[in-house]
Amino acid sequence: MSLKIREWIQQAAAASDCQFEKVLTEHKQSDFYLASNPNYERFLIVTAIDELTDPAEINRKTLEEIPEELTCLPAFAKNTDLILLLERDSLELSKQDEATLYAIEEDSYSFKKYVLYYTDEELQQFETEIKLKGQNWLHDRKAFEAYRKAPFQASAYNLLIRTYIKLPFITVPAVQAQLQDIAQLANQQVEQAGFVELSKKLGLYLDNSTTSDEIDDLNKLLGQLIDERMETEPDQD
Repeated sequence: MSLKIREWIQQAAAASDCQFEKVLTEHKQSDFYLASNPNYERFLIVTAIDELTDPAEINRKTLEEIPEELTCLPAFAKNTDLILLLERDSLELSKQDEATLYAIEEDSYSFKKYVLYYTDEELQQFETEIKLKGQNWLHDRKAFEAYRKAPFQASAYNLLIRTYIKLPFITVPAVQAQLQDIAQLANQQVEQAGFVELSKKLGLYLDNSTTSDEIDDLNKLLGQLIDERMETEPDQD
């Protein structure tokens, strides 16, 4: 298994609210983390598996590798997430694979488990994107549009999306945007709806400066707007 995705997960874990720190061990297939933020008592295990197998077997192998410094902590047994990394030839799952994956993720014995599977092609693209765009390219508009058109096609962006779905400790990064003035936005909506003239006439009517002829015009305008709304939205009250 490539170390790149494990490095990406390590950085994402460190940047999470839990501020996970890696625990040094001799195991090469698994990474162990504990939350350094005192407000959280959570633990994380990231391990590579060769195939989808019985959840009891996964639990057994994982428990054998856990460092004693973690197992001795009272909260470890209840607050540990296990991320299973699985490289496959294809993203398509047989009915048997789907059933096994479901059994793994629904089995809460020892750990809450999540299976993140991917293809070698996706992984290579993922590593390239990391080099070009850094930790995250979730808000890449072109990549998102391509994913939306083909959500089941193997791609680096598809893998990125799945990491955010499967890894419960990371949060989707926010995008800063300049907020439009609410008054300006309201005026635009009024103008687009064709209510500018109505607004002016209502203003005159309310300050008692309108003439009787203008009142008649206003009544006609209101009646016309009501008729138009009833025609376009006949089911609305």
